[in-house]
Amino acid sequence: MATYVMLFHFTEHGFSDIKDSPKRIKEAKQIVTDAGGRVLNLFLMLGRYDVMWLIEAPSDEVIARISLQFSSKGSTRAETLRAFTESEYMDILNKV
Repeated sequence: MATYVMLFHFTEHGFSDIKDSPKRIKEAKQIVTDAGGRVLNLFLMLGRYDVMWLIEAPSDEVIARISLQFSSKGSTRAETLRAFTESEYMDILNKV
């Protein structure tokens, strides 16, 4: 499975209902699992982003669907980045 970093900004709605975050996290984890992915970790962030998730998913299409499902809830806006493990990075470098 591929690894992805999802960086989130809370929307105004997300901040106004911040105490609902534990419920939203549980629902979001279920979205990932139902799509065939796996949440590796979740971080509260200081600075430019509010939250970061590290997720494994079977494909770019699956992570795009997950991102759209998250954003459709109205509490966050996501930026998704493909992350390569050290092993994947070394494989890429060996082909350069």
